[in-house]
Order: sequence, then C-alpha cells, then structure tokens
Amino acid sequence: GGVSNLNVENLFLKGYENVGVICGYLSQGTITNCNVYNGEILCAYQSAGGICGYVRSGTISNCSNRCSLDAQYYSVGGICGYNKGTIDNCRNSADINIEESFYVGGVCGYNEGLIKNSLNNSNRVASSGQYVGGVCGLNTKTISNCHNNASVSADLGYVGGVCGKSLNGKISDCYNDGEVYIMKLEDSSNEYYYIGGICGYAESTSFINCYNLRDIDTPWDYAGGICGYMNNTGFIKDSYNEGNVSASYYVGGVCGYGDFTGDITNCYNTGSITGSGSYVGGIAGRINNSIDFNGCYNTGSISGGVDYVGGISGISLADTKNCYNKGYVKGSNNNIGGLLGNNTGNVFNCYNTGRVEGKSKVGGLVGTNYQYAGKYIFNCFKTGEVIGTGDNIGELCGENNSSGTITRCFIQTGQNVGNVVGNLGGTFTNILTLSIDAFKSGEVCYLLSQGTEGSVWGQQLGTDNYPVFGDYKVIKAAKGDNDTYWATFSNRNSNAELMASTGEITVYNATVSGGTLTLTKRSDNKVALGEGVLLKANCEYVNAMNISDEVSAAATGENNLVATPATEQTIDAETGFTLYRLTYNKVETKEGLGFYLGVVKDSDGNVISKDGSQIKTTPGKAYLKVAKSALGTAPIRGFVIGEDDNTTGIDVITINGIDTNDSKVDDNVYDLMGRKVSKPAKGIYIKNGKKVIIK
Repeated sequence: GGVSNLNVENLFLKGYENVGVICGYLSQGTITNCNVYNGEILCAYQSAGGICGYVRSGTISNCSNRCSLDAQYYSVGGICGYNKGTIDNCRNSADINIEESFYVGGVCGYNEGLIKNSLNNSNRVASSGQYVGGVCGLNTKTISNCHNNASVSADLGYVGGVCGKSLNGKISDCYNDGEVYIMKLEDSSNEYYYIGGICGYAESTSFINCYNLRDIDTPWDYAGGICGYMNNTGFIKDSYNEGNVSASYYVGGVCGYGDFTGDITNCYNTGSITGSGSYVGGIAGRINNSIDFNGCYNTGSISGGVDYVGGISGISLADTKNCYNKGYVKGSNNNIGGLLGNNTGNVFNCYNTGRVEGKSKVGGLVGTNYQYAGKYIFNCFKTGEVIGTGDNIGELCGENNSSGTITRCFIQTGQNVGNVVGNLGGTFTNILTLSIDAFKSGEVCYLLSQGTEGSVWGQQLGTDNYPVFGDYKVIKAAKGDNDTYWATFSNRNSNAELMASTGEITVYNATVSGGTLTLTKRSDNKVALGEGVLLKANCEYVNAMNISDEVSAAATGENNLVATPATEQTIDAETGFTLYRLTYNKVETKEGLGFYLGVVKDSDGNVISKDGSQIKTTPGKAYLKVAKSALGTAPIRGFVIGEDDNTTGIDVITINGIDTNDSKVDDNVYDLMGRKVSKPAKGIYIKNGKKVIIK
C-alpha cells in the first residue's frame, strides 16, 4: 500500500519519536507526490521528518517539505528522519536549526538506504551537536545525484555540505553550493571536528563526480573541499573544489587528511587553501598511505602557517603522476614545495609553474624528497620562482636524502636560485636548464614526450608558453635545405590533423617507381588512423592533434609510407620489399636529409643489418616500404630531399634515387604530377629533382 497525491498545510505536529506529517513509521509501501506546506513539527526524542519519521522498508518519491522541524536528540531530516529504504526526487525548502541534536540533514538525518535525485533548497541546516549535512547527517549506504544550497554548520563537527559522516558508503554525482563552517567553542572538549565541502568524515567511502562551490571555514583541524578526513578503503575520483578552505592543521583542496587505500584521480582545486598550522595542500593536506595522485591539479593559492605545504600535498606517501600546480605556494617555515612539501613516493610527468616561498627546505617541485631506494622524480619541469630565507633552497628540490633520485627534469632559466638540489644530496642526473624560448617553441614538450609510451604531454604552439597535458602533441622535424623541416608522422590511436604555429605546413604521400621517389601533396593536413605521411614545415616543431573528423586514407598504391607500431621495435621486411627511414646521409653534420636504407644495430652499437631488410621503428613515425621491382635495376641506397628551393611550392616533387656512390640513378623527365614523360613538349618539367623549362 501507500499514500499518494496528498497536500498538507498549516499544521502543528508533536510527538516523542518517529514523527512525520504523512507517515510516522513506514514499514513498506510508498509515499508519492505528497507535499507539506507551512507549520511546525516537534519531536522530543528521535526520527523526525517533514514527510516521514522512520522508513524501515519502502520508498518516498516526488515529495517536498516546507515545514520547520525541531527535535531534541537524534535523526532529523527535512524529508525523513531515519531511512532504510529509498528517497527519490524529493525536495526540502525548510530551514533546520536544532539545538544539541545529532544526525541532522536537509533531506535525511540518518541514512542506511538510498537517497537519490534529491535537493535541499533551504537557507540553513544547523545544529549545536554533531553529524550534520546539507543532504544527510550520517550515511552508511548510497547518496546519488543530490545537492545542497543551504549553509551548513555544527558546533561539534562532523559537518559536510552533503553528508556529515559516511561509513561504508558511496557518494556520487553530488554537489554543495552552501557555506560550511564550525563555530569555535572555547570550552569544547572535542578533539577532532572534521569538515568538508561534501563530507566531513568518511570511512570506507568512495566519492565520484562530486564538487563543492562554496567556502569552508573552521578554527580546528581536518578540512577538505571534498572530505575533511578519510580512512580505510575508498577513493576520490573526478571531483573538484572551487571554494576557499580555511582551517588549522590538515587542510586540503580535496582531502584534508587521508589514510585510505584507494587513489585520488582526476581531481582539482581552484580555491584558496589556508592553514594556520602545518600539512596544507592544493589537493590534500596529508596523505598517509601509498596511494596515487593521478591527473590532479591546483590553481589556487596555498598558504601554511608552519611546515609541510605543497601545491598538490603538504606531506605525501603517495605516488604523484600527471599532476601540476599553477598556484602560489607559501609556508612560514620548512618543507615547502611547488608540488609536495615532503615526499616519499614517485613523482612522474608533473610540473609546477607557481611561485614557491618558504624558509628552509624549499623546492620548485619538492621541499624535502625523503625517498627510499627505487623511488624517483622523473620527467618533470618547473618554471616558477623559488624563494627561501634559510638553508637548502633548490630549483627542483630543497633537500634530497641519500636515496632520493631526480632525473630527466627541466628548469626554465631566468628565475634561478642556484642549485638544482638545495643540499646537493642524493642523485640528480640529466637535468637541463633551458630558456623560455625553448619552452615556448615546443622543444621541452618534445623532450618530455620521448621514451614515455602514451605520453600525456602536449602544447598548442603559438598559444601555450610551456608544455601542458593535452591533445596538441609536438613533433620534431629534421632540418633540410633552404630552411625547410621534414618529418614522418603516424597515429595509431585516432585520426589527426597536422598544424604549425606559422601556418606553413604541407603533407605528402610518397611513392617509388622506376627508381624515383615521388612526393604528392595531399588535399589537406588530415591523416587517417594508422596511416603514414611525410610533412614539410618552415619551423622545427609542429603540432599533431587528434580529431573526430572522418578521414580517408590514401588508396593502395598511392602511398608507400607505413605507420610505425605503437611500441618501439625492429621490423623485418616482407619478401620482395626494402625498407627506408628518414634520416641524414651524414648524421654528425646533419647533411643530406632523405630516406635511406634501414639500419639495425645491437645494444652495443654493432651493425646487424644495413641493407633495408630490417628497420628499427619509433612510435608516431612512418617508414618507406618499397617493392624491389619499383627500385629499378641499380641498387638504391636512398632518396635525398630538397637539394634546392626549386622543389618548393609545387604539388608533386620527384626525387631520383642515389646508389652506393651517391650518384643519381635516374635521368628521366617527369611532369608536375610525377608522371614520366618520354617526349616532353614545351612546358615545365622535373629532371633530377629540379624544375626545368622546355621551350
């Protein structure tokens, strides 16, 4: 059974427990399309709700409440006091302001069931007790697609914009748009308060696609834009904070303190994060477990009153991957880092562009790197200024312990404090200091992308001043004659479009016939998935961007360029074919750029093959696969590209092959479409790679 389509207004309801306007205790059945307007509900003990006091098993759906509530002790909610069933698509608009009560929520006080698609649209949810949330006071199951617009406060803590405390729960697709705060009680004996934009305290709970938009303020510890304190199992994914967060110790844009086993993935903070004490970070104040930060970033200013302050985390045992900080990071004392104040995990593919300021142990990436053997900081860069008034100030790391390893990282010149590592400890190798022009040009992005399969690095040349995480991949082209640059390209993941910041780029198919290489200009700069091409530009670094456009690959026989595999490997030529790679005839002096026979060497540099029967490939490139019958009778060692500027600006370029003595092996005449002409009439033709005019 159930109740439906009932409206109640102008009432006064008083009871001891299980008090609700539509139903006091629902053991099963449904309450649907019921609305309560104006009035007052008083409960002397527990379980009071605008619609139902206690739901043991059943559903409340499409209901609303505008009636004020007052209860003395436990479980008070705008829709339901205590829920073990389902609350779906419900709305509370009544303020809830209760003295000395626990488990207080805008929609539900205590939830052991499911709350979904529901809204608290009141002005305030407040209690002088504990466990107070904009949607739910205490949750042990699931809250999905709910949000809160009210300010939320609790004098004794465990307060959140969506949920005060969650145990063994899941909170997804929820957001908070109300201020969350705790008033300071001078005589309070409560040691831990816990406050969060989504949840104050979470144990074995996961957060997915949640966000907070408003400020969070407490004079106590453990505050986070998503969760103040989180332990045991669980994770935080695809969530963010835009509000300012202010507390004492353990303050984070996403999580104040974490001792859980899951990861923090694809999360970000844009609010200002301020701690009067230690452990302050853009994503987390302190992470006390070996988890991962992955794909996280901070752009808000981070300020700590004492130690352990970082753009990502104040102190961390986690691995930090694909993360960045752009915010100003400042600490009053020691262990201050652009990414991490104190680090014991791996740091990989990360960067900091924000200013970093502290006293001692201050670094552009890490304040103190307290790694164990086998841990490393790798493939990172920093451009922000580093300032310290004490000892151990470093471009990348303030203090590096004896087991700490920093390698293959990049520093922008012009803002140097001297040492790469403040105390010159541990191991640091392959550190390059490069100019701002090297960062702008795409050089650093290209270097970061090398040797890292599935690289996250990108840079829109001409727009981005340094590498970022994005779809604009950077390709390095080899310098040919007459200030031209050439590169092969392929993409095994998607269709792509090639572009140069100068706008000057041409894409070619390549075919070989009769010992002559013909380059045919394509109609546009788009390349189909799994297709190999040759490009020419007037700059060294160009962009390749994944696109969703439909792109047709060149037909069979129109292109002899083959996409390289997704991983570096050696390829054997099929019977009847020879393989060529784009390289220099003289690598040391960078002379004679062209396609030459594939050469494979062993790990010691000894040549295994050099006749084009094998080729060592690099992902994202292309090689020339030529039928031996197309090479003619003379052996073709290579095809030299663009020996003069007569080949510039035409749709077809023909290049005669060279033999082992670097002599041309073809003296034929070709029209501008690359077709051999036996009896040329008056006009313009190509001979030996040059334009000639026959009159």
